[in-house]
Amino acid sequence: MGMRILKTGEDYQRTLSRLDEISDAPINSKEGDEAELLILLIENYENEHYPIGPPDPIEAIKFRMEQMGDKEERPGRGDRLQKQGIRNLKQEAETYLNYDP
Repeated sequence: MGMRILKTGEDYQRTLSRLDEISDAPINSKEGDEAELLILLIENYENEHYPIGPPDPIEAIKFRMEQMGDKEERPGRGDRLQKQGIRNLKQEAETYLNYDP
């Protein structure tokens, strides 16, 4: 397959299909090297056409709390303190992520 910058959705789909065909190629083989180049082309196209912005700090905190088994609200267990802690975490996350809504 001739290598060139992916400019259209058709180019992108064709490149994905080719990568699927050679994805099991051994490393440092001709097809393995081709696969690495295709991955770079695909990443470039996806970054340009499907950018992923930074997460919303509050949603990221809620997601992490769910992962850790915490619930958003705990009646009778310092709700006010918990909400203040979430606000502090939000401020830290916004600072860390340079988040500006």
